[in-house]
Amino acid sequence: YKNENNLCDENSRSKLLFQPKRFSSKSNENSEMGSGILPPTLYQKLCDSFAPSSPYWKESNYDNRGYYSYFLDLNDDVKTSPSNVIEDAIVNHLLPLVEEELPSNTDGKKIVGAEWWVHTRPIRANLGHQLHFDTDEAILAQEGLVTHPISSS
Repeated sequence: YKNENNLCDENSRSKLLFQPKRFSSKSNENSEMGSGILPPTLYQKLCDSFAPSSPYWKESNYDNRGYYSYFLDLNDDVKTSPSNVIEDAIVNHLLPLVEEELPSNTDGKKIVGAEWWVHTRPIRANLGHQLHFDTDEAILAQEGLVTHPISSS
């Protein structure tokens, strides 16, 4: 797949299936970042990190684990010095957009973390992550409360 910016051009048999999308926001439509929320170089690094041929899939044992996700604790250290492309994307690009949209009256509550994941599926497989609403399953099991993320992308 090759888009107009030659981003995420995966040179493999699965290239037709590797079609990450770029999304824009109101705050950066006319910026130097181009048409996406993420700067093109960061976007390309993410595409490279999770391309079908990247080491991520084997190193994470993805084929034998099923669906899983990661939680990024948005502590001061992470906010001050993101240590990888995921942290950079979340802290410097996604979090500010979410915070822009939050109501001004949050009763002192703040965003404390971000959950992230990537998925893949075999060619021609009718498998996938079913449409659903995210909820904190630990709180659901412990307290019987259904909670949802403040924002999802």
